[in-house]
Amino acid sequence: MKLYIIRHAEPDYEHHTITERGKKEAAALGKRYNASDFDEIYCSPLERAQMTCQAVVKGKGKVHTVEWLRELNHYHAVLKNGKRQTCWDFKPEYILKHPTLLQPNFLESMEVRDGEFEKHLFHVWDSLDKLLAKHGYKREGYFYKVTRRNRDKIILFAHFGIMSAIVAHLMNIPFTNAAQFMICPPSGVTVFITEERTRGLAQFRMSRYGDTTHLGKEGIIRSFSGRFCELFTDKTRH
Repeated sequence: MKLYIIRHAEPDYEHHTITERGKKEAAALGKRYNASDFDEIYCSPLERAQMTCQAVVKGKGKVHTVEWLRELNHYHAVLKNGKRQTCWDFKPEYILKHPTLLQPNFLESMEVRDGEFEKHLFHVWDSLDKLLAKHGYKREGYFYKVTRRNRDKIILFAHFGIMSAIVAHLMNIPFTNAAQFMICPPSGVTVFITEERTRGLAQFRMSRYGDTTHLGKEGIIRSFSGRFCELFTDKTRH
């Protein structure tokens, strides 16, 4: 089985859509992938994901719009100063003070605990596992019991936060690590492939992360969206 996760094209958050450059990115995706290549297509209900999805589907495939692929809109509450912090924008000095964030028990750090975020994260993981079980792979501990081995190709159109949650779950690493130290550019393609090395027991192994080969073929430079400054003296996002 192959699981494709595609981040939406460059967003225009203010107008709940994608930018002109984002439309070119989505079109490039449409040239690279075809709805007929996949057994099932799932998409976030948010417009930026829907527009990216339609550039690939082009009205020729059935799209399942599911709420659990909606971007993670919940926040960790930073209790000491009262500020609310997005769950993938922690600065190094904060993590150094709260190293639990990078450990398996990251949700137990009371400094950043937010019940709504935790509830939503587990809902995403549970929804993903139900989808995979439907396709013959049932979660058992760190791996998946094979109930129906297959070569199905599933595609999810989603967002960076959701992608980080999925990556963390399939790779058995803390969410913070996936969200803090990895960046998928807009329209980036991430792929997991099952490996059944032991009969009846499989793992999902990442073969690509944030792939933008489709942009290079069209001469489109990758968007900076989601990234932070390379150097502190840069005038880009800090």
